Amino acid sequence: TTLFRSDVIVNGAKPNYPQVNSNTNIRTLVINSGATVTITSGVTLQINEGLDIKSGASLNNAGTLVLKKNLTNENASPNSIGAGTVICSGVINQAFSGQNIIQLLTVNNAAGVTIGGNTTVNGTLTLTSGTITLGGNNLSLGVSASIAGTPSASAMIIATGAGQLQKVFSSAGSFTYPVGDATGTSEYSPVTLAFNSGTFGAGSYSGVNLVN
Repeated sequence: TTLFRSDVIVNGAKPNYPQVNSNTNIRTLVINSGATVTITSGVTLQINEGLDIKSGASLNNAGTLVLKKNLTNENASPNSIGAGTVICSGVINQAFSGQNIIQLLTVNNAAGVTIGGNTTVNGTLTLTSGTITLGGNNLSLGVSASIAGTPSASAMIIATGAGQLQKVFSSAGSFTYPVGDATGTSEYSPVTLAFNSGTFGAGSYSGVNLVN
Protein backbone atom coordinates (compact mmCIF):
# COMPACT_ATOMS: atom_id res chain seq x y z
CA THR A 1 0.00 0.00 0.00
CA THR A 2 1.29 3.46 -0.93
CA LEU A 3 0.55 6.08 1.74
CA PHE A 4 0.48 9.79 0.95
CA ARG A 5 -0.02 11.92 4.05
CA SER A 6 -0.64 15.14 2.14
CA ASP A 7 -3.46 16.20 -0.16
CA VAL A 8 -3.43 15.16 -3.82
CA ILE A 9 -4.58 17.73 -6.38
CA VAL A 10 -4.95 16.73 -10.04
CA ASN A 11 -5.11 19.62 -12.50
CA GLY A 12 -6.40 19.98 -16.10
CA ALA A 13 -6.16 17.65 -19.04
CA LYS A 14 -2.82 16.01 -19.73
CA PRO A 15 -1.64 13.64 -22.49
CA ASN A 16 -1.72 10.75 -20.02
CA TYR A 17 -4.37 10.98 -17.35
CA PRO A 18 -3.21 9.82 -13.91
CA GLN A 19 -4.01 6.26 -12.89
CA VAL A 20 -4.01 4.64 -9.47
CA ASN A 21 -2.25 1.36 -10.21
CA SER A 22 -1.50 0.13 -6.69
CA ASN A 23 -3.36 0.14 -3.38
CA THR A 24 -3.13 3.72 -2.14
CA ASN A 25 -4.17 5.57 1.01
CA ILE A 26 -4.42 9.38 0.83
CA ARG A 27 -5.81 12.21 2.89
CA THR A 28 -7.82 14.12 0.27
CA LEU A 29 -8.23 14.09 -3.50
CA VAL A 30 -9.26 17.14 -5.55
CA ILE A 31 -9.78 16.58 -9.30
CA ASN A 32 -9.87 19.89 -11.15
CA SER A 33 -11.73 20.72 -14.37
CA GLY A 34 -10.46 18.88 -17.44
CA ALA A 35 -8.79 16.07 -15.51
CA THR A 36 -9.76 12.43 -15.13
CA VAL A 37 -8.39 10.10 -12.46
CA THR A 38 -8.67 6.34 -13.03
CA ILE A 39 -8.62 3.68 -10.33
CA THR A 40 -7.60 0.53 -12.18
CA SER A 41 -9.32 -2.83 -11.76
CA GLY A 42 -8.22 -4.77 -8.69
CA VAL A 43 -6.83 -1.67 -6.96
CA THR A 44 -8.16 0.06 -3.82
CA LEU A 45 -7.91 3.80 -3.25
CA GLN A 46 -8.78 4.92 0.28
CA ILE A 47 -9.49 8.61 0.89
CA ASN A 48 -9.53 9.53 4.57
CA GLU A 49 -10.80 13.12 4.53
CA GLY A 50 -12.65 14.05 1.35
CA LEU A 51 -13.05 13.61 -2.41
CA ASP A 52 -13.89 16.68 -4.50
CA ILE A 53 -14.68 16.25 -8.21
CA LYS A 54 -14.79 19.75 -9.68
CA SER A 55 -17.12 20.78 -12.51
CA GLY A 56 -15.66 19.44 -15.76
CA ALA A 57 -13.61 16.77 -13.97
CA SER A 58 -14.28 13.04 -13.70
CA LEU A 59 -13.36 9.94 -11.76
CA ASN A 60 -13.22 6.55 -13.49
CA ASN A 61 -13.35 4.02 -10.70
CA ALA A 62 -12.76 0.55 -12.15
CA GLY A 63 -11.52 -0.81 -8.81
CA THR A 64 -12.54 -0.02 -5.24
CA LEU A 65 -12.93 3.44 -3.74
CA VAL A 66 -13.08 3.55 0.06
CA LEU A 67 -14.40 6.81 1.47
CA LYS A 68 -14.02 7.73 5.13
CA LYS A 69 -15.72 11.12 4.81
CA ASN A 70 -17.51 13.15 2.13
CA LEU A 71 -17.90 12.93 -1.63
CA THR A 72 -18.44 16.26 -3.41
CA ASN A 73 -19.30 16.11 -7.11
CA GLU A 74 -19.63 19.60 -8.59
CA ASN A 75 -20.72 18.54 -12.09
CA ALA A 76 -24.11 20.03 -12.93
CA SER A 77 -25.45 16.96 -14.76
CA PRO A 78 -25.54 13.31 -13.65
CA ASN A 79 -21.98 12.05 -13.57
CA SER A 80 -20.77 8.43 -13.55
CA ILE A 81 -17.87 7.74 -11.25
CA GLY A 82 -17.08 4.39 -12.83
CA ALA A 83 -18.07 0.72 -12.86
CA GLY A 84 -16.23 -0.21 -9.65
CA THR A 85 -17.20 -0.37 -5.99
CA VAL A 86 -17.66 2.57 -3.62
CA ILE A 87 -17.48 1.71 0.08
CA CYS A 88 -18.58 4.19 2.78
CA SER A 89 -16.80 3.13 5.96
CA GLY A 90 -16.37 6.29 8.04
CA VAL A 91 -17.19 6.83 11.69
CA ILE A 92 -19.15 10.09 11.28
CA ASN A 93 -22.06 10.75 8.94
CA GLN A 94 -20.84 10.96 5.36
CA ALA A 95 -22.34 13.40 2.86
CA PHE A 96 -22.64 12.77 -0.88
CA SER A 97 -23.33 15.88 -2.93
CA GLY A 98 -23.99 16.12 -6.66
CA GLN A 99 -25.71 13.73 -9.05
CA ASN A 100 -23.55 10.63 -8.75
CA ILE A 101 -24.02 7.48 -10.83
CA ILE A 102 -22.48 4.54 -8.98
CA GLN A 103 -22.29 0.91 -10.07
CA LEU A 104 -21.69 -0.83 -6.73
CA LEU A 105 -22.25 0.90 -3.38
CA THR A 106 -21.62 -0.48 0.10
CA VAL A 107 -22.65 1.39 3.24
CA ASN A 108 -20.69 0.19 6.27
CA ASN A 109 -20.84 3.20 8.57
CA ALA A 110 -23.02 3.10 11.68
CA ALA A 111 -23.29 6.91 11.51
CA GLY A 112 -24.87 6.65 8.06
CA VAL A 113 -24.74 8.48 4.74
CA THR A 114 -26.74 11.54 3.63
CA ILE A 115 -27.20 12.23 -0.07
CA GLY A 116 -27.35 15.84 -1.25
CA GLY A 117 -28.24 15.23 -4.89
CA ASN A 118 -30.17 12.71 -6.97
CA THR A 119 -28.12 9.51 -6.93
CA THR A 120 -28.24 6.36 -9.06
CA VAL A 121 -26.99 2.87 -8.23
CA ASN A 122 -27.01 0.55 -11.24
CA GLY A 123 -25.60 -2.61 -9.64
CA THR A 124 -25.70 -3.86 -6.06
CA LEU A 125 -26.48 -1.66 -3.07
CA THR A 126 -25.11 -3.42 0.02
CA LEU A 127 -26.55 -2.33 3.35
CA THR A 128 -24.08 -3.61 5.92
CA SER A 129 -24.35 -1.01 8.68
CA GLY A 130 -25.83 2.48 8.78
CA THR A 131 -28.67 4.26 7.03
CA ILE A 132 -28.93 6.31 3.83
CA THR A 133 -30.93 9.51 4.36
CA LEU A 134 -32.55 10.89 1.22
CA GLY A 135 -34.04 14.18 2.41
CA GLY A 136 -35.33 15.92 -0.71
CA ASN A 137 -33.30 13.83 -3.14
CA ASN A 138 -34.06 10.62 -5.01
CA LEU A 139 -32.05 7.42 -4.86
CA SER A 140 -32.69 5.53 -8.09
CA LEU A 141 -31.92 1.84 -8.50
CA GLY A 142 -31.32 0.83 -12.11
CA VAL A 143 -33.16 -1.91 -13.94
CA SER A 144 -30.52 -4.51 -12.93
CA ALA A 145 -29.92 -3.16 -9.43
CA SER A 146 -30.36 -5.32 -6.32
CA ILE A 147 -30.14 -5.02 -2.54
CA ALA A 148 -27.61 -7.05 -0.53
CA GLY A 149 -26.87 -7.25 3.17
CA THR A 150 -29.48 -7.56 5.93
CA PRO A 151 -31.68 -4.46 5.96
CA SER A 152 -32.97 -3.44 9.39
CA ALA A 153 -33.65 -0.35 11.48
CA SER A 154 -29.89 0.18 11.60
CA ALA A 155 -29.25 -0.58 7.92
CA MET A 156 -31.97 0.93 5.73
CA ILE A 157 -32.94 3.88 3.55
CA ILE A 158 -34.64 6.77 5.35
CA ALA A 159 -37.17 8.17 2.90
CA THR A 160 -39.30 10.48 5.03
CA GLY A 161 -38.63 13.64 3.02
CA ALA A 162 -39.67 14.60 -0.50
CA GLY A 163 -37.06 12.25 -1.97
CA GLN A 164 -38.00 8.76 -3.09
CA LEU A 165 -36.31 5.40 -3.29
CA GLN A 166 -36.98 4.54 -6.93
CA LYS A 167 -36.61 1.26 -8.83
CA VAL A 168 -36.54 1.07 -12.62
CA PHE A 169 -38.53 -1.76 -14.24
CA SER A 170 -38.28 -3.01 -17.82
CA SER A 171 -40.74 -5.88 -17.40
CA ALA A 172 -43.11 -7.42 -14.87
CA GLY A 173 -41.54 -8.29 -11.54
CA SER A 174 -41.36 -7.40 -7.87
CA PHE A 175 -38.99 -5.50 -5.65
CA THR A 176 -38.69 -4.90 -1.91
CA TYR A 177 -37.81 -1.34 -0.97
CA PRO A 178 -35.72 -1.38 2.26
CA VAL A 179 -37.13 1.85 3.68
CA GLY A 180 -37.98 3.16 7.11
CA ASP A 181 -38.02 6.24 9.29
CA ALA A 182 -35.80 7.60 12.03
CA THR A 183 -38.27 9.97 13.69
CA GLY A 184 -37.77 9.30 17.39
CA THR A 185 -37.42 5.52 17.35
CA SER A 186 -35.88 4.13 14.16
CA GLU A 187 -38.36 1.82 12.46
CA TYR A 188 -37.76 -0.42 9.46
CA SER A 189 -40.92 -0.73 7.34
CA PRO A 190 -40.08 -2.32 3.97
CA VAL A 191 -42.50 -2.13 1.06
CA THR A 192 -42.81 -4.77 -1.66
CA LEU A 193 -44.36 -3.82 -4.99
CA ALA A 194 -45.22 -6.52 -7.51
CA PHE A 195 -46.13 -5.80 -11.13
CA ASN A 196 -47.71 -8.89 -12.66
CA SER A 197 -48.13 -7.58 -16.19
CA GLY A 198 -48.02 -4.42 -18.23
CA THR A 199 -46.08 -2.44 -20.76
CA PHE A 200 -42.90 -0.83 -19.47
CA GLY A 201 -41.46 2.09 -21.41
CA ALA A 202 -37.82 3.11 -21.19
CA GLY A 203 -37.01 4.44 -17.75
CA SER A 204 -40.26 3.28 -16.15
CA TYR A 205 -39.95 3.28 -12.36
CA SER A 206 -41.93 3.24 -9.17
CA GLY A 207 -40.89 5.28 -6.16
CA VAL A 208 -41.54 4.99 -2.44
CA ASN A 209 -41.37 7.43 0.44
CA LEU A 210 -43.13 7.44 3.79
CA VAL A 211 -44.01 9.25 7.00
CA ASN A 212 -43.44 8.34 10.63
